This record gives sequence, C-alpha cells and structure tokens, in this order.
Amino acid sequence: MIAKRSDRSMVRQSRSVLALALVMSAGVFVGGLTDTHAADVFTIGSGNGIAGGASVTVPIRATHDEAIQGFSIALSFDPLPLDLVGTDFVGTAVETILGGAAPAYVEVAIDNVAGTMTAGVIFGFSAVPPLNQLPQLPASPILEDTLMNLIFDIGASVLPGTLPVVLEPALGDPEVPTLYSNDGFSQFPTLIDGSVEVNNLVRYYFDPMVVVPGGSLSAVVRCDHPEETIGGFQLAITYDSAKLSFQAPSAVEQYWLGTDLDAALMSFQNSTIEVLDVRTQAANPIPGVGFLSISAQFDFTTPLLGQSLAPGDAHSLIRIDFNIANNIGLVGQTTSINFTDGIVPANPGGAPLPPATNVVITTIGGGIPPILENGPVQIVDDPSFLRGDVNRDGLMNLADAIALLGFLFSGGTAPTCGDAADFNDDGSGDISDAIFCLSYLFSNGPAPAHPFPGCGIDSTPSTLLLPCDNGTTACNVP
Repeated sequence: MIAKRSDRSMVRQSRSVLALALVMSAGVFVGGLTDTHAADVFTIGSGNGIAGGASVTVPIRATHDEAIQGFSIALSFDPLPLDLVGTDFVGTAVETILGGAAPAYVEVAIDNVAGTMTAGVIFGFSAVPPLNQLPQLPASPILEDTLMNLIFDIGASVLPGTLPVVLEPALGDPEVPTLYSNDGFSQFPTLIDGSVEVNNLVRYYFDPMVVVPGGSLSAVVRCDHPEETIGGFQLAITYDSAKLSFQAPSAVEQYWLGTDLDAALMSFQNSTIEVLDVRTQAANPIPGVGFLSISAQFDFTTPLLGQSLAPGDAHSLIRIDFNIANNIGLVGQTTSINFTDGIVPANPGGAPLPPATNVVITTIGGGIPPILENGPVQIVDDPSFLRGDVNRDGLMNLADAIALLGFLFSGGTAPTCGDAADFNDDGSGDISDAIFCLSYLFSNGPAPAHPFPGCGIDSTPSTLLLPCDNGTTACNVP
C-alpha cells in the first residue's frame, strides 16, 4: 500500500456548524428535551470499487419515527487507503422533497489527514404550504431514507479488503454530534457503520502446470484486468531451484511470442515490448530458492505509438521456460512457482535496486497490485507433448491441420499422440480441431490450450481413442 498524500481537502471547521447544531438541538446544549426512538437509526451503507479506479459512492441512510428538517453527521475513516473527495444529494430522499434543488444550508468539513468528516444540513429556512412547515422528510420508521452520499477515492495500491466508515457520536471543536432535528428538538439515532469494499479485479495466475522429470515447462503468466488498459507489468517470482531451473530464451521476443499480449502488440506499428528487464539473481540469495524478476514497458521511446493491452480476462502476458530436474524420485510430488514481493534483485557494479514487486502498470501510469495466485507444478510420469504438433516435428502450423484432416477423411496416418491433435482441448479429435488450428493461424483465433506454446502434460481429462504413450518427439520424450 502506498503512502497517502497529506493534503487537506475541503477542511473547514466552520463556526456556522456550531450555530447549526445550536439551532437544531438547543435543548441538548442547555438542558432541553431530547428523545430516542426505536426506529431512529442512521446507517452508513457500503460501496464497492477497485484500487485506483473510479470514485465510490457510499450512502448515509436513516429510519426515523419523526419528520426530519435537518441533521448533522460526524464520521471517521482510514485516510491512508481512502480519500473522501466530496458529498452530494443525488438520488436521495432529500433531493426528492426539494424537487431536485439543493438544501438551503450545507456545511461540510473534510479532513483527509485525520480521516474525519463533519457536516450540517438544513433542508430549508422558509416554511412552505400547505402546513406552513419547514421542508421536511416525513417520518419513515420502516423504509430507509437516503440522506446524503459520500464520495470516496481508493488509492492505486490498496489491496482487496473491507475499509470501515464509522459514524461517530460527535467530532470536532466545537463538537458536531450525529443527530437529526424535528421542530428544533434533537433525536439521537442508533448508529450503524458502513464500509468501502475494495474488490481488486486484477489478478496474476498461471496456466495449469504438469511436468515429467527431465522434461521442460513453459509457465504461462495470465492476467485478469477487466477494467484496465495495460501499458506494462512487473513480475517477481520464486521457485524451488532443486526441482526447476530457469531457461532464458535465445531471443527476447520469445518471452511473449504467441501470447495474447503478442497478438495485441501486432496491431501497433511498433509491435514489440520496448523495454524488458529480466533479473535472475537476488541481492541476498536464499539457498534453494530461485528468483526471477521481469519488468516490461510496452511503449517507452518516441514516437509514442500507444502499445497497450485492452481490458480483458485470462490474457496471457508472458511465458517463462524451465527445465525439470531429471530425478525419477520427484514423480508424485508438487512444487510451485510463486509470486513473491519484496526480494531485491542483484545489480552487480550498479546502484542498489528497489525490491521487486508484482504490479500491473496502466497506460495512465498507475500501478495496481494484482491478486496473486501461485502456480502449483505437478510432477508425474506421463508423456510430455506440444498441443497442435500432430506430425511430431516440434511445431504447430498448417501441416498439422492437414495431417489431422488426412487421418480423419483420407486414410492418413493416425497421430501418435491423440492429445496433441486435440487443438481445442475438448477431449476429442475431429474436424473442429482442424478449424480451430486454422482460425488460430490465420484469423486471430484463440491459441491452443496448455501445453502450448511449450511442451507439457495435459491437465484436462481426455476421452480420445488415440493415446499419447510416447509424447511428441520435440519434447524429448523417448
């Protein structure tokens, strides 16, 4: 969580609030009459938002045995993750009784350093017919009236969770109590607190990973970001170095080649990640723990062309290749690749680097820490294969679709690995798999499921008549 800015927004501890409180509750301060009824309840509702997203509206509601002609409110909140940026009466019962007009008197004091707000509201100063009363909300002991809306901003680095918004009996100097007024007399309601729910929709996770001893693994990092356009990302990963060893690709583009990110970048003139920084050593390594940090900025140098990844779910960002220790004793075990914040990358001969973190970088420069789901790696003795490699040449291309069609309709050779021919991973091999292959190759269709674009083990059930006893040649399975 990043530190909160310390500016005071709309801080006005106005003496007029005291005057309002005296008008509304003269009996309170000078021994006047007060009463509390069973139905008199002030409730702060809940609002839902994402870190760094649009403002969140939280209502203040009330049930009340008496009519309400005005009220005062005192509340508190955590000022580190939250900014209270304002209040309004849009859609409230107050707006309704005033015919869409604003109350005659509204005085709000917000302190985003202390995390407090006080407010005083009088609906009108002049009596209106037919009863020549001050404007008022009629008694509503069962159905809640919305009195006011609170508008919060959530900090860009706030993690998912519940942030309380608390109604206080009184705050300030002079003291502003939480009450409502009827005919100049105060009613002190029961107070029920509310919250801002931070529902971070951004998520990092891996495709299913099943491997064999001595085999290879292409770990695909996926990202859910349904509301954010991505301009970059950072990954900080650890793993068991006794079981997995990182294999850097021969060309930098192979990190993202064939991913959803690759497909998105192809629509831009400069169809590449302009900055990719990969670090494989920690400044203070932990024995047995492998470390990897990857930082990517899609559009960095001029002319800025806007390379980005539009909002969506399950987007494959990058793949990370590993070799699996050739130890038959690992069969049946599960290891994991973990998203791990806080490890400092080594920088030999250079200035110390900041700790590596997992963060999604939006095109407007915001950083959103995603929900992190570590990736279990199952070690089995099943054969490894590359999905789509029907002809066992180590590639997935047009020749594989033709090979499958030849088997299905022209008496061609049966695939030696039926799972490899199951392009769409629906558990069977038929003409739809050939069409799926052609769509991916020539019409920007979805990529084949894991294991693709690297070798691996099928992680989904299969009803194929053709077994995959020997895997595919390119996956180095005997």
